[in-house]
Amino acid sequence: MSRLFTLFPVLISCVRHSRRPRFIRPYLKDLYGRRLAQGPEIYRPRKDWLCWNRDSELCAFLSRIGENLEKDLIEVVLTDRSYSSFWSLKTADSDRKITQDNSELAALGFSVSENFLYVFLRSVYPRFPEEWIMTIVQYLKSPSELAFIAAHLGIKDIVLYSDQVDYSSNKIISAPPNLDVLTHALMALVGALAKDKMERAHLFIRDFILARLPDIDLTELISIPNPLPLLQGILQSEGRGPPETR
Repeated sequence: MSRLFTLFPVLISCVRHSRRPRFIRPYLKDLYGRRLAQGPEIYRPRKDWLCWNRDSELCAFLSRIGENLEKDLIEVVLTDRSYSSFWSLKTADSDRKITQDNSELAALGFSVSENFLYVFLRSVYPRFPEEWIMTIVQYLKSPSELAFIAAHLGIKDIVLYSDQVDYSSNKIISAPPNLDVLTHALMALVGALAKDKMERAHLFIRDFILARLPDIDLTELISIPNPLPLLQGILQSEGRGPPETR
């Protein structure tokens, strides 16, 4: 009797398997083949899916970065030049109001970021040569790094942009935002914070851009092709004599 109870789960699974219709497997295989024949799915931004509320997304984004900006200002920050150019040509004869793009704010953000990164790194690494400091600054403000930060902050889902070359098309987006779009949006956010209060922009740069510094391998980023002239320059800047070979 006990052996019968031990075989009971196996019997149940066999019964369930035997009750499965034979057409299920070829049916699912046929569906899979049809899906492959259709090719890759056309890119659709998140706003094209259901349950999308832009106002809620903007509120969540501001809460995520810990800032409080006016709705009109954050719309300018998240409007790329490609988006405003697309609609300005499409609606040249209409009365539709085109939102200002983020070009000016992005230029201010680039300037503020570069200055703060240089000052911060110089204070943290006082003995680093000037070339090393500038190399780290250029790496932190590179499009790939800034776009990585912007994407993980959720900017890729709420930025307004266009990747269409043919302005006669009604479809404004056919691919995810590129590095330049994400970089300009992030720097425009820094510029908007700097216009309100410079300290807010500095804290944002420290918390989000400089936070990538521990992940950088300086031995791979910085190359020393001629170490002796570099050592001589360091000793000279410190008021010490030339190096002696031993």
